[in-house]
Amino acid sequence: MALYIATHKPAQMPSAPWLKPIGVGGFSDASTQLNDAQGDNIAALNRQYCELTATYWLWKHCRDPYVGLCHYRRYFSFVPLPVQGYQSLPIVKAPLAPETLSFLASAAQEQRLESLLEHFEMVVPHPVPEYPSIASSYRAAHGDAVWNAFRKACRREFGAVAGLLDVETRFYCGNMVVAHAKVFDDYCKSLFKVLGEVVEEMGVPEAVPGDVRYQPYRYPGYLAERFTSLYLSATRTRFTTVQALWFE
Repeated sequence: MALYIATHKPAQMPSAPWLKPIGVGGFSDASTQLNDAQGDNIAALNRQYCELTATYWLWKHCRDPYVGLCHYRRYFSFVPLPVQGYQSLPIVKAPLAPETLSFLASAAQEQRLESLLEHFEMVVPHPVPEYPSIASSYRAAHGDAVWNAFRKACRREFGAVAGLLDVETRFYCGNMVVAHAKVFDDYCKSLFKVLGEVVEEMGVPEAVPGDVRYQPYRYPGYLAERFTSLYLSATRTRFTTVQALWFE
């Protein structure tokens, strides 16, 4: 079993045999020799699909019994990091420090993940609540057109149950999942089918000058986070949530 860590640049990461860096957009260096541009891949679409190019590569190439992905600065903490008074927050921000990296790479983390996967089919981060719904928050931030195309594609994939998007309030940040191989395969088949249909309809928007992060052309990555909410409900996947740790 391995949990893969997506990165697009050199970075400090927790080090353990079960944690494997994977470069996105074809990135590689001395510590990140595996990348998403080998074999069947969509590495060239990293600008749009963000970390999903690593998800796609793992779907096509990884043969582990469990498949998981996190980020070079966003991690699962299967054994929650103790943060006084804030343990219940969906996202815990922490400084990038050697002791935190060691904590994330500990044997206790791996053992806890293995235990969770004995009982659940998928592990995702604690959700961020968005009211009145993830649909409303997406429309407010990114507009209606792409969301409408996404909703149509989801209805083609899941039928009337796609209407849950209108009332769902759980937002799973970061496209971070760990799942049994068969569940990961099913998840990816639906995810990339839906996103492909949306991209075919909507194309690739132009960049917004001055905006470093929230670019309109990155909508496949943003939609995928909302797709996770629908997928878990529509497929009745047995899942659990764990702490998400973000390095500041």
